[in-house]
Amino acid sequence: MVLEITRRGLIVTPARCTSDLLEELVSQVDWPVLLQPSVRLLFQQIEVTAPHCLLFWLDETHDIDHALQLIARLRDRGSRPFRVAIAHQLQADAEPAIRAAGVHSVLSTNGSITSLVQDALLPLLNMQPQPAQAEREFVQSVEPLIRGPTAARASPAELHPP
Repeated sequence: MVLEITRRGLIVTPARCTSDLLEELVSQVDWPVLLQPSVRLLFQQIEVTAPHCLLFWLDETHDIDHALQLIARLRDRGSRPFRVAIAHQLQADAEPAIRAAGVHSVLSTNGSITSLVQDALLPLLNMQPQPAQAEREFVQSVEPLIRGPTAARASPAELHPP
């Protein structure tokens, strides 16, 4: 099922080609993918597409240092777009380095992309359908919420009339 969040994000990976899990992620969110981009290409794509979120796909088969450099350059540029890293079967000591580079959130996965998107990514990006609020009967109080002064306050005009 393709969700209606198309073009709200951009997936960045340090790999030269996509993997099966990355293809599954793309099918879930329907965002474009940048494969092993340079800093210049990444900044150009941010300017052109204006994504709300950059999703960095990091896995054990590729060196993540290049991706961490990209994340650090984006951090120096400002807090937007929102930066999320998805770590697929990385070493336990990789998460502090990823966070130090400047991502806003790190999501770990071991292969269940559908549950990662539904249970972690969409709520994180606040893209879940919101339930309609039930109609509530509001009780009007007798007193107003903001009360004005009860007596006229002295002003210089009242103390010393012309």
